[in-house]
Amino acid sequence: MIALVTGANNSGKSAFAQTLIERLSQGGPLIYIATMRPYGEEGLSRVKRHKLAREGLGYTTLELPESLAGAAILGDAIPRDAGVLLEDVSNLLANRMFRLGEKDCAGAVFSEIRALAAWCRHLVIVTISGATLAGQHDEETAAYIAALLDVNDRLLALSDVAMETQEGKPRIRKGELP
Repeated sequence: MIALVTGANNSGKSAFAQTLIERLSQGGPLIYIATMRPYGEEGLSRVKRHKLAREGLGYTTLELPESLAGAAILGDAIPRDAGVLLEDVSNLLANRMFRLGEKDCAGAVFSEIRALAAWCRHLVIVTISGATLAGQHDEETAAYIAALLDVNDRLLALSDVAMETQEGKPRIRKGELP
């Protein structure tokens, strides 16, 4: 199953996504793919909070901030029967566009996620919802937002179920939860 969880920052999407992948995996292997490169105190605090939320739950964490290429075929790192939580697409895309300078990487990011989804048993994908990004932006930020919206739209089409969280509560946008 492929599940997409969207929402604003601090909307509860991460906690909901974690609960969902644990439920879907039913005791099977759990993989957490971390894409955030923390900058400043807020970033470090967010990473610490997410690590504490997974502590003692049996997750294997893979730090893949710039590319998922190869991750889907690494049988040693990601067993085929694994439940994988990808946190999150917005960071992965930002790292590629701003850190690596890959301006036209939306298609590549989507292809990597699609390959990961084909490899593992369950994939829960976390991303920022497009509605939270409205407003006036410089050209570079506007290009990033357009790329993120493109990837999010493709992920919505790929997913079996999609939810948007607000204040920790998910609202189904597509499909049904098992």
